Amino acid sequence: YIAGESAGIIDSSEALQGFSNVGVITVALLFVVAKGIEASSILNLFIKYVLRKPGGLIDAQVRLLVPVSVLSAFLNNTPIVAMMIPVVETWAVQCHLSASRLLIPLSYAAIMGGTCTLIGSSTNVIVAGLAATDGVDIGFFGIGMLGVPATFIGLLYIFVFSRILLPAETKKGDVDYYPEQTEQAGSHSDSDSPSLESTGGSVQNLLGSHDD
Repeated sequence: YIAGESAGIIDSSEALQGFSNVGVITVALLFVVAKGIEASSILNLFIKYVLRKPGGLIDAQVRLLVPVSVLSAFLNNTPIVAMMIPVVETWAVQCHLSASRLLIPLSYAAIMGGTCTLIGSSTNVIVAGLAATDGVDIGFFGIGMLGVPATFIGLLYIFVFSRILLPAETKKGDVDYYPEQTEQAGSHSDSDSPSLESTGGSVQNLLGSHDD
C-alpha cells in the first residue's frame, strides 16, 4: 500500500477497495465461526462419537476424512485443518497408527471438500466477489458439479494408495505407531508439548469413556 501510493501507482481509495469486497469480509467471518467451534465442545463430541477407536488405517481414514471433507464444504478449510492437527496427532498415538498417514490426507480432504461449495475456500469466495462485480453470479453449489465428484475420486485415491505412497512413521523420533510397537511409541512420546499433552489427556478420557 505505502509503496504503491508513494510510486503513484494507486491512490488510497484503490488500495483500500479490496477490504470492502464481500469475499474478504466473508472469509473473516468464517474464521470467527471456526474459532467458536474450536472453543466449544464440538471437537470433543467429534472425537468421542465419530473418530472413536478405528479397526485399522482405512477405517481411521474414513472416520476422519469423510467428516472433514463435509465440514470443509461449509467452513473455511484452513482453520479446520489447524484445529484438527493436535487432535489427530494424539489420536494417532492412542490408536497406534502412523500420524503421517492421517495428517497429509487430512490436508487434502479439507482442500477437496472446499471445492464443493462457494464458501468452502477463501479463494472461492474472493473469486465469486470479483465475478459479481462483472455481473457473473456463481451460486452456492455452483462449483459443486465438479467439486463433489472430484472429492469423491480423491478420497478413494487416498484410501487405496496412501498406505503405499505415505511413510509409516512420524517425524517425532521416526516411530512407527503400529500395535506391534506400542512400547516403543510410548517411549518416544513428546511429553514437553503442553498442547499435545492436554489434548492427549482429553482424547484418552473420551476413548476410555466410549469403551465403558
